[in-house]
Amino acid sequence: MKGYKLILLFLFCCIMSITLSAQDREQLEQERMQVIESIEATDDLIASSEADRQKGIATLVALRGQIDQRNTLLNNIKQSISAAEFEIEFNLAILDSLTQRVKSIKDQYAILLRSKYVRRLIGSKWITIFSTSNINKAFLRWNYYRQFDTYRESKIKEIESIQKIVAQKNKEIKKHAIENSNLIQEQQQQNSELQKRIEQQNELIKELQKDKTILQSQLLVIKEARESLNQAIESRVINELSGVKISSDGSKSNESNPVIVKGKVILPITNGYIENFSISDEDKTSTISFAVAKGARVISIASGRVVSVKDVSGFGRMIILQHGDYYSVYAKMNNVIVSVGNRVEKNTVLGSVDSTENKLHFELWKDKVRLDANKWIKE
Repeated sequence: MKGYKLILLFLFCCIMSITLSAQDREQLEQERMQVIESIEATDDLIASSEADRQKGIATLVALRGQIDQRNTLLNNIKQSISAAEFEIEFNLAILDSLTQRVKSIKDQYAILLRSKYVRRLIGSKWITIFSTSNINKAFLRWNYYRQFDTYRESKIKEIESIQKIVAQKNKEIKKHAIENSNLIQEQQQQNSELQKRIEQQNELIKELQKDKTILQSQLLVIKEARESLNQAIESRVINELSGVKISSDGSKSNESNPVIVKGKVILPITNGYIENFSISDEDKTSTISFAVAKGARVISIASGRVVSVKDVSGFGRMIILQHGDYYSVYAKMNNVIVSVGNRVEKNTVLGSVDSTENKLHFELWKDKVRLDANKWIKE
């Protein structure tokens, strides 16, 4: 009697463990998907931040190129001004020399006039009378002075023209200097803003990388927990299959005309799509979750026999069909319209999806070994 109680206690613990494991597995699966979405969003944000940083660097390089061009233009203008100033100084030196020569000639001419003229009084006027030789010399000196004065005036006009050009160049230099100063201030402001943005983006990237590391660690923990729950559910299905009675007419599949062919298995739902599938790293098997519309009908993937219909905590109602050596598992169902022992054909409606989640859990087995169902589904 005592041994019987221990056995009952052990069975009760096993059932509770399996039930809790199924619920935990579903919760961990949802957490795993959320973590994966967070990691993908983090990767996208890191890529966007890196693209913005590269764009800012390209803008900075372009601004530096514009500043270099302005500096080159400013240096050329300064060189032109230096050459013009040198030319002005040279012409001023020539002008000073010519002025001194003119002054000397004027002085000599005045001395000559004072020493050579003869004054005679005719009526009430003084008339200066020159000899023929003196007049010729005076005319030659006067003519030379007139030509020299013309040359001097032309040089003065040339210097004035150069001074106007220099003044215009100075205005252009001041204008370019103001523009260059504004451009430098704008570039410095943009550099400062860009540097702040780069620093902010670098900080954001560091934080995102930290978050990604944390999420990856959480994903690893969830993956390990999911694998352990997967093993618990696998043992539950194996226990169910162990209690299945193999039918006399379909215990073995016909190898020449198999019921289930890899890559040609139809979808077990009338409408919907594969939302996600999880793969075991050890045996490379998978389970599939289908996202379906509310109340979508579940159909048999091939002809066979209903061997199990049970309520499983965390998975709703679960149906197991036998197709020769193969077994198909349908979970998270309600409104099941078949019962154990019923023969079903391909596309036979088995029931509808649980309306609380609108998801169908599907697995494919052979001889108590779970297969990679994703590779058997027809594309």
